[in-house]
Amino acid sequence: MKEEDMMDKRKQGCPGKGESKNYHSFCKHCFWEYTLPTPQCLRCSNETVLQETRRNELLAKVDKFKRDKADRSERQKKWDLWKKT
Repeated sequence: MKEEDMMDKRKQGCPGKGESKNYHSFCKHCFWEYTLPTPQCLRCSNETVLQETRRNELLAKVDKFKRDKADRSERQKKWDLWKKT
């Protein structure tokens, strides 16, 4: 009976944002991680993404944030130089 309960709990998944490495599938809509292969979310019935895909999306967001921050920093430096003149 305990094994069945453990398996049911693993099937249900757990809450998370998809940044850890201990899941197989991730639902973007309800932020739910599944440790077993689950092509469709059991909570909201939307498609799930694999861990590799989610990780690549997050890394792309980080790169975009770094580029935007560098651009803002560059504009701030130009503004400061203009104010000095």
